Amino acid sequence: MSQKHIQASLRVEGDAIAEAHDAVVVFIDHQHARLVFLDGIDLEQASFAQVRLIEPHRRFRLSDRSEGARSGKAHPDETAFYDAVIAAIGKCTRAIVVGPGTAPRALLSRAEANDPSSIEGRLVGVERSDRLTDAQLVALGRARFPIAGGHPPPRGR
Repeated sequence: MSQKHIQASLRVEGDAIAEAHDAVVVFIDHQHARLVFLDGIDLEQASFAQVRLIEPHRRFRLSDRSEGARSGKAHPDETAFYDAVIAAIGKCTRAIVVGPGTAPRALLSRAEANDPSSIEGRLVGVERSDRLTDAQLVALGRARFPIAGGHPPPRGR
C-alpha cells in the first residue's frame, strides 16, 4: 500500500533565519526544526528561529470498493520543510545538525540529492540526540565550533 502524501504548509518564526550567520545548530525532527544562530568572535551572540509543519499528519479514509474501505494517516510532503532548513544552513559558515531518529540524516540526504553545495564545507557534525533546550544547543555550538584562533574552546569551559 502506498502512502498518501499531502502538501504541507510551513510556519517560519524568527527574523534571524533570513540573515547570514557565523554558525548554526539545528535540532530537527520530521515536523519541527529549531535553529540556534551563533555570531561574534567567541560566538557570544545567539538568535533563534523555528520552522514547523502545520497540520503535519491528517486522517484520511479511502472508500474504493475494489480495495475495500481503509483509513490511516496521510504523511506530509516534507520537501518544503527540509528546503527551508537547508536554505538557512546555506547562509551560515558552519553547521551542526542534531535530532532524534532518522530526521538529521533525512535532511542531509535531501540536501545532497538536490544541492550538495548548500552544505558542502559547512557541516561540522551530525548527532543523534533527544530533546535539547535552547541553552543546551547554544552550549553544544560553542563547544563544537572552532572560534577566533581556529581552535575549539577547551573542554569544561
